[in-house]
Amino acid sequence: MKRVSFCIALLLIVSLSLLSAAGAAETSAKKEIVLTVAHVAIEGQYHPYNTGLAKMQEVLDEKTGGQIKLKIYAGGTLSNDEKEMLTMIQNDSLDLAIVAPSPLATFAPMISILGLPYIFKSLDHAEEIMSGEVGRVMREELVKKDFYPLSWWIGKGFRSVNSATKPVVTPADMKGQKIRVMQDPAYIDAFNAFGANPVPIAWGELHTSLQTKTVDAHENDPPVIDEYGFIEFAKYFSLTEHSLMPIVVVMKASKLEALGPELKAAILEAADAAREVSRKTADELLVNAYKGIEAQGGVVNEVDKAAFFELAKPVVESYKTKFGAEGARLIDIMLK
Repeated sequence: MKRVSFCIALLLIVSLSLLSAAGAAETSAKKEIVLTVAHVAIEGQYHPYNTGLAKMQEVLDEKTGGQIKLKIYAGGTLSNDEKEMLTMIQNDSLDLAIVAPSPLATFAPMISILGLPYIFKSLDHAEEIMSGEVGRVMREELVKKDFYPLSWWIGKGFRSVNSATKPVVTPADMKGQKIRVMQDPAYIDAFNAFGANPVPIAWGELHTSLQTKTVDAHENDPPVIDEYGFIEFAKYFSLTEHSLMPIVVVMKASKLEALGPELKAAILEAADAAREVSRKTADELLVNAYKGIEAQGGVVNEVDKAAFFELAKPVVESYKTKFGAEGARLIDIMLK
C-alpha cells in the first residue's frame, strides 16, 4: 500500500513538474518582442511609410498573437540621416528602418545599380524587377553585410529636378547648377553626365541647404515636392523623370534569424502585405501631387527627355563593368 501511495505521489510530482515546465515554456514563447522602427516621414501623415507600417502591425498581430510589436520613431526623431539609421541597426540601437537604396550602397556597393538613370520604365516595372532575380541578388548582397531587406516598397513616382534658379528643359540648363543628390555614386555620376554640379547631402540637411543657397536645386519625387514645402525655396519642377526609387524595409539579418523560423516568416509576410498598402498610398499621392505643386506657386514643365536619356547611356554602360559579370547581368535584366 505504501509503495502504491509512493508511486502515485511520484506521478503527481512528475506531472506537476511537466505542467510547470510547459507553462514556463509557453510564457517564454509568448514574451512580447518590441521592434523599434525609424523613418523620415511625418507621424500621422498619409504616407506610404505610415500606412505600410500600420498594415505590417496588423498582420504581425494576426500571425504572432500580438507577440511582436512595432515601436515607431517617425519624422526623423531618431535620425534624419538614413545612413546613420543603418549604422544604428548595425550597433543594435535600432531594429528596423525604412530607407532609400542609396545609403545601403555605402555598405553593399552593387545596390547603386538601382539608382542608375532611366533604368526603370514604370512603377510596375520597378515592382516586377524588385520581386524577381534582381531583388533576390540584392538581398543576398545585403545579407553578406548583415542587413536583411524584408520587402521592397515602390516609391512615389519618378524623381525630377526642382530648381530655384530656372526651369530645366535641356541638359544645357543644368550646367553649373549645384544640385543636391542622394549619397549614391550612381546619382553623382548621372548628374555629372547631365552637366550639373552634384552635391551629395543627407535628407535632413536639404531644407537648410536650399534656404542658404548652398545648392541651387535638388531632385525628388512629386509627392515629396508637394508635401515638404520645397516650392517655397525652389519654384521650378522640371520633369526629367531620371530615376525611380524602390524603398527598402531593412533589419539586421542576424537579429531576424535569431527570432527563429516562425517569427521570421511572420515578419516577412507582414512586410510583404504592407508593400501592397504602401504602393496604393503612393499611387494616390502621386495623382494629386502636381496639382498641389501648382497650387503652391510651383511651375511644372516638360523637358527634352531624349537628350537626357542619351547622356545617361554611357553612365549605365560604365556600371556594367563596375561590378563584373554579375552586375552586367542584372543591368541587362533591368533594361529588357
